[in-house]
Amino acid sequence: MCKYRIIGKTNGWIAQRDSKFNGRCEITIADQLNLKEAYKKLLDMYNEDNCNYPSAPNWGVAVHQNRGACATFTDGTRRYDFDSRTYEIEELPYKISELLKEEISECEDIEVYTYSGEKHNIHTDCITSLDIDITNVYCDGIDDFDFEVMDEDDYNTSVLANTGILADFKDTYGNKDAKVLVIVLKNYIE
Repeated sequence: MCKYRIIGKTNGWIAQRDSKFNGRCEITIADQLNLKEAYKKLLDMYNEDNCNYPSAPNWGVAVHQNRGACATFTDGTRRYDFDSRTYEIEELPYKISELLKEEISECEDIEVYTYSGEKHNIHTDCITSLDIDITNVYCDGIDDFDFEVMDEDDYNTSVLANTGILADFKDTYGNKDAKVLVIVLKNYIE
């Protein structure tokens, strides 16, 4: 299930003068909402900002009031403008750890890499190790990374192929049949 947040955007001049923005041009107002919660929160904010006018009971009325509310976008998000500020619902990116929940549960370890050149193979010559915690890595979707659940043989013939080193999962994990989840981020930029 997708999660959403409500963000506020403004220019630098207002950001310095509005305590809600506290000097920042973009802020997160609410986070980790389902779409229904985001809709309700945005409508409440719209009505609060337009408190000198009749209240809008729903988003359709808000749009027809012609006070900055935009029609719902094709992706289901909404936005309104008020006094040089924009408030909008946006879909949160996915956490890789949530997309690979099943794979993570069956593996003893997780290793994260990025591609080191044009060739995109999960092979020692094509990947570079990353020292990052995968639980806080976001992506736009499953196409942003490659992954493979590997046993000891797969790991030795791919990740360690040309290193002259062989992994011993019995030694490392206490189980010869252990699995390792290898994740390779396609467009990683430090």
